[in-house]
Amino acid sequence: MKKFSLLAGLLFPILLNSCADPGEMPDESQAPTETDQFWSGGSFLSGVNYAWMNYGFDFGLPDGWGHHGVSNHQFRSLIQRDFAELQSKGVRVVRWYLLGDCRAAPDFSMDGLVSGLDRYFFKDVDAAIEIARAHEISLIFVILDQTAAKDAEMAGKVQLGGRAGLVNDHETKTSFIFHTLIPLFTRYADEETILAWEIFSDPEAVTHMSELEEDTGKPFSLEEMMAFIKEVVEVAHEHATQPVTVGNVSVDWRKAWAKCGIDYLQIAYPHVNPKGDIQPVDSGLPVVVSMIPEEPEGTSAEALLNGVHTAGYSGGLVWRFRSLDDNTKPGESPEEVMDWLGKPRLIQK
Repeated sequence: MKKFSLLAGLLFPILLNSCADPGEMPDESQAPTETDQFWSGGSFLSGVNYAWMNYGFDFGLPDGWGHHGVSNHQFRSLIQRDFAELQSKGVRVVRWYLLGDCRAAPDFSMDGLVSGLDRYFFKDVDAAIEIARAHEISLIFVILDQTAAKDAEMAGKVQLGGRAGLVNDHETKTSFIFHTLIPLFTRYADEETILAWEIFSDPEAVTHMSELEEDTGKPFSLEEMMAFIKEVVEVAHEHATQPVTVGNVSVDWRKAWAKCGIDYLQIAYPHVNPKGDIQPVDSGLPVVVSMIPEEPEGTSAEALLNGVHTAGYSGGLVWRFRSLDDNTKPGESPEEVMDWLGKPRLIQK
């Protein structure tokens, strides 16, 4: 399948009528779709991290715990309510965690290899896409996060984490690619509701990024993580059409991830100078800030969003909208933050 190509328009905003406000989109009737705007029209991507209804349970069936996924009527109704609210505020992009620590998906055989996906997994992903499409919201799916590679814990019959082999064991990684990633990318290869695939969130947390970090207990070397990211990027580009990224935390390692063939750079927090001013990131790729806190210390989310926008970043996503579990404090995003996210803006250069 032909690789999705990030167009130069992402880096160089579209030309507007000279009387238009340089920070605002033209009349909505003249504006392209959200996907077209961001990837080829030069609009600033703004949205929220959903980032899950129930961490690790939104997609698939954990052994012995019952189905709590998106297609479950109870949770589907709650998620539809949330997306309706997001739509009413003008939010057009949501970042959503797919596998998390692998507690519900994929399925593993007794020898630790990936054996496939259960009967609920694609039903749940289909339901998520249907909800998002109905509310005109695009999705960034986060495939794995750093908790998948942490030491395994057992909760009844369910293993939480302990899946470092997906990254650094050749046989396990190959089984993951063939029995999870290729079916996933192939099924949704042309799905316009999916804006992008994020392969791994926070790889630095489980990767010793230099020789000085080799004794920290992190399971991966930088070479191992880069090899994994690069291989999955190649698989995604072969079997899907959406852009691919990695959710790194620090700008310091942007060149390493860029070498893996990602289509745009995603960092958790904007780059700041010693005075605290937000600075542009020289990466050669579009840059999206993916975890702008709702209540940052010493400032506000709106101030950070304004700074990210003014500094020429390609987008900013707020952490986060709502949850029902203990990983994040439940509650709604502040009204002023939602108001900011609901106003279309062009990338500033």
